[in-house]
Amino acid sequence: MPFFVFEVADFFFVDTMDEYFKQPGCKVYNWSHILPRENYIFDLLKDVDLALQKSPAKWKFVVGHHPIKSAGLYGTTKEIEKQLLPILEVP
Repeated sequence: MPFFVFEVADFFFVDTMDEYFKQPGCKVYNWSHILPRENYIFDLLKDVDLALQKSPAKWKFVVGHHPIKSAGLYGTTKEIEKQLLPILEVP
């Protein structure tokens, strides 16, 4: 009789809109329905970190629209790399 093992995986979807992580410059965004930018980023990073720590899954996938690192036209988003990547690294 065949024996099947299914590993448990958790998927985490993270808002990686790169403009949220950058300091406001010449662009103006409507933050009226979102917490102040600093609070929003702090809460987002805290929630991701806590969710990853609590997850018992062997496989954890973190998905975001904007990549942390890219060889494409826009390259690496330094702000996301600095703030989000350390949370994703295995201790």
